[in-house]
Amino acid sequence: PVLDAAEQQALLDRAGGNPLYAEQFADLFLERGASEDLALPETLQGIIAARLDGLPRSEKELLKNAAVVGKVFWIGSLSRDAEQASATLHSLERKGFVRRQRRSSVDGESELAFSHALVRDVAYGQIARPDRVVKHRQVAMWIESLGRPEDHAEMLVHHWRSALELALASGKDDRELAERTRLALREAGDRALGLSAFPAAATYYADALDFWPEDESRAELMFSRARALFIAGDDTAEMALEDARNALEAAGERERAAEAEAFLAQLCWFRGRQPDVFPHLRAAEALVEGADSSPAVARVL
Repeated sequence: PVLDAAEQQALLDRAGGNPLYAEQFADLFLERGASEDLALPETLQGIIAARLDGLPRSEKELLKNAAVVGKVFWIGSLSRDAEQASATLHSLERKGFVRRQRRSSVDGESELAFSHALVRDVAYGQIARPDRVVKHRQVAMWIESLGRPEDHAEMLVHHWRSALELALASGKDDRELAERTRLALREAGDRALGLSAFPAAATYYADALDFWPEDESRAELMFSRARALFIAGDDTAEMALEDARNALEAAGERERAAEAEAFLAQLCWFRGRQPDVFPHLRAAEALVEGADSSPAVARVL
């Protein structure tokens, strides 16, 4: 009612029936205190950006740090003094940018969430690329400090990989980020494998191989991926098992290579290719001949 007819009509036209646009405009109006010279951005993202631009520097920076964490975040993840951060977040709660969650998924940490995913996206989009690298690294190190890395494997992958991709896009070859990313991807693959999420495990292992150097441990990672593909019934499992077997033999890992041969024999059996089964089994037996007892030997036998 406080807007004149022309402004009301402009607001209705821009909102296009989207209640979130109208809500964000109302908040912007309350924050500015008047309708005179109050621009009406064409998009919802534009009106959220206008609200962010009107925030004090401390609140804007805290929102950016929170946006790096994700839609949900915790006070400890914001790289700020906890008491000071709490006071700033109370102000952001009153303004409708974030809301406090009743229960926290991280023990001993207050959990909050952005009021809408678009608010988080706009805040994240205002962070310069080099600053994103630093902030993702800080969040990943905070997650690692929580302990129980197996419970946070997917989050660690997201932040280490985001930091690495942003660094590479900026022309920086950061070896530490590459190593942390590949290790996080392998751990996420192990975690997914333990949860019987075999397609996800294979994807994590494949992504880890993209960053993995040509060292002795690469063959073992290839085998982990091939095994996950085999159990998932993926069409590419046979080629992956053959590549893993060859790499394991070249690395001197004869028992693991035999295990890959045993999987190939099983795969041929499942696919009705009986003549191909026994050559794989004989090759597997030859690889473990004279070896001590082990899970790989037991699988072959």
